[in-house]
Amino acid sequence: MSATVELDRESNPQEVRGYAFYDWAKSAFETSVTVAVLPAWYAYLFLKANGLTTTIGSIEMQGDAVWSFAVAIGTLFIAIISPSLGVIADRRRIK
Repeated sequence: MSATVELDRESNPQEVRGYAFYDWAKSAFETSVTVAVLPAWYAYLFLKANGLTTTIGSIEMQGDAVWSFAVAIGTLFIAIISPSLGVIADRRRIK
């Protein structure tokens, strides 16, 4: 493994500023895409593939509802499994 390099403000202010702008822009882009673009794109693809609604189990749903349920199920899964993964990460020495 490589050694950890600490980044402080006195080492190279241009690098710190460059990384801060990169991280800011990356976060804004990812948020915009996951909140605004992906749900609309998924609803469009769902409409083309299945029509306006489809039946999942015994529930009739539209594309945006399927997207919402998928995100909710994924979030619930992460909320349930994250504490266990945190314990595993803390007990192993590999960080």
